[in-house]
Amino acid sequence: MLAPMKGFEGLNRLDVRRVLLLGLALMPIGIIAMVQTYRVIEDSDARLEAALLGETLAAATGERQIILRSRGAAQTIARIIPTYGDDETACSAILSRYASSIDKLNFAGHISESGIVRCGTDEIGTDVTGTATYQQYKATRLPFVGSSSGNRSVGVISVVEPVVTDDAADGYIVLAFPHSALSVNSEAKDKGPRPLDTITFNENGDVLTSHLGVESAVDRIPANRALSALSVTGASTFEDLDNTGVERVYTVAPLLPGAIYALSIWPAEAARAGGLTSMSAVLFPFLMWLISLAVAYFAVHRL
Repeated sequence: MLAPMKGFEGLNRLDVRRVLLLGLALMPIGIIAMVQTYRVIEDSDARLEAALLGETLAAATGERQIILRSRGAAQTIARIIPTYGDDETACSAILSRYASSIDKLNFAGHISESGIVRCGTDEIGTDVTGTATYQQYKATRLPFVGSSSGNRSVGVISVVEPVVTDDAADGYIVLAFPHSALSVNSEAKDKGPRPLDTITFNENGDVLTSHLGVESAVDRIPANRALSALSVTGASTFEDLDNTGVERVYTVAPLLPGAIYALSIWPAEAARAGGLTSMSAVLFPFLMWLISLAVAYFAVHRL
């Protein structure tokens, strides 16, 4: 007969066999603990994502309110302007009156279909056919919020609303703000987490505002995802490198679905909820199983 292999002689002992059987008996409990740990981690991640999205919306509340008020004003003016017909003086007067009631507005005008400032707070008669705002209007003929330099040296945010006269396109109303007009105070009133920066952008991926400055915003946006692509994903959270190579966590939330979005930028550790990782789901139950085997082994030896 073949002699038993010496390497396995130790497994033939009664105490070892009892411990191994106990280990098999405890294995289903370990699997259940593993599944429960996974669920805890998933719940923690979901709560963390919801918290970050909530902070993103809170950080951009000021910008959202200003843009909403501006769009409402542009819509009202677009309905009123056709009633003035060819009276450019009256048209300019009504635009000036609206402009004086809107804080930090630096231009309000009616741009004709041919791209001439028909009436407004200033620059009447100026040809704007070469501006990005006019080109986008001609391409879409839809309301939008855009960012460009316009005819000024400083960047402006343009709120555009098409004008319809006798069922025919009659140019558009534009309300222009400097970027600084929407750079509201982002200081937290509570002790909750705050993003490193919050950027607003439109559906085309144009940056509208940034708490740390529009000029440097390109350094902080995701390196591997275009802003225009983020506008079609809805609310989301993801990790990526910024354009300086630093790992960041990003949260995207719609301010005006289909038009304006907020992007908050967080340090990489913001995505880690209490140190829980997927490894925890395996490590903790495995350690419990090993400890149970060790206790059982020493208990058998003492009997």
